[in-house]
Amino acid sequence: RQGFANRYRARIENLGTTAVSGTVRVALDAATPYTGAQPTPATVSSASTGAVATWNFTNLAPFGILNYDIAATVPLNVPLNTPLHSSATVAVTNDIDPTNDADSVAQIVVGSFDPNDLAVNYSSLTPAQIAANTPLDYTVRFQNMGNDTAFTVIITDTLPATLLRIGSLQLLSASHNCWWEVRDQNRLVIHFPNIHLRAISQSALGSMGFARFRVLPGAGLQAGARIPNTAHIFFDFNAPVTTNEVNTLVRTPNGLVAAEEEDATMRLYPNPATETVTLTGAEAGATVTLFDALGRAVSTSHLAPRTSHLNLRGLAPGLYVVRLTAVDGRTTSQRLVVR
Repeated sequence: RQGFANRYRARIENLGTTAVSGTVRVALDAATPYTGAQPTPATVSSASTGAVATWNFTNLAPFGILNYDIAATVPLNVPLNTPLHSSATVAVTNDIDPTNDADSVAQIVVGSFDPNDLAVNYSSLTPAQIAANTPLDYTVRFQNMGNDTAFTVIITDTLPATLLRIGSLQLLSASHNCWWEVRDQNRLVIHFPNIHLRAISQSALGSMGFARFRVLPGAGLQAGARIPNTAHIFFDFNAPVTTNEVNTLVRTPNGLVAAEEEDATMRLYPNPATETVTLTGAEAGATVTLFDALGRAVSTSHLAPRTSHLNLRGLAPGLYVVRLTAVDGRTTSQRLVVR
């Protein structure tokens, strides 16, 4: 996200039978300047290709795990949809299997303001991938946008039981210690007790967290099926923050797919705005949701073809995010300043 601290985690694990020592190296994309890390790196170097942070570790016991969190902020002048590529490597002496010593992440720059969101690794799957048990990995990211510490965070996600195999659920990783359960047969609940999540004004990196889980699509899903998902995040006793909806479509590959994948587009004017804003470029039936600076949805409406107007009367001046959700689930977001 432009202008916001983004959190990366490099995670290493000793899969061998003896203690090992070595070095961890994280290379950030040149468009994501390094702003901090926990623990503090041994070295941080800057180059035209991006910042590189390194850590040294010693005597990592068999099956021991070490986590390294890195914060990087994408400047506001980096264009939306700019591709980013960051990587992590670990160097261990006498490693008997060096093939799993590197990983990377490819991303694009987005303009969504909401720091509490849900992402899925596949926006579409083929029936062949369904038959091959290709898993869906969901990542819930959250951030304490309040002005004091959050002591407990709870994530709930009511999964579509007819479209997903709930019995295959796995929690892959999380930013903090947590435990999880399934209630009412299909409602995933992830508990972060005593998380002590700091306020963003106290620590941008310390205010963020995430949980990543995996589940298999339902066996036998055919082309045309859509798997929707939305999560809810509870900070202490506050009302839940609802994430965006993500969708995975089951499609049969053909020559028309590229045309069907045309991105949802929208334009807002004027921006800044006072009483109304005009939105163009959306298809009929699309949904537009307006979020405030804390990620709370303040209005939701359905659009007429091509052009629509959003009523801003009664809104407090400030920064908002307009999120357009197309009929097939694709989303795009833009910032809006209300005077």
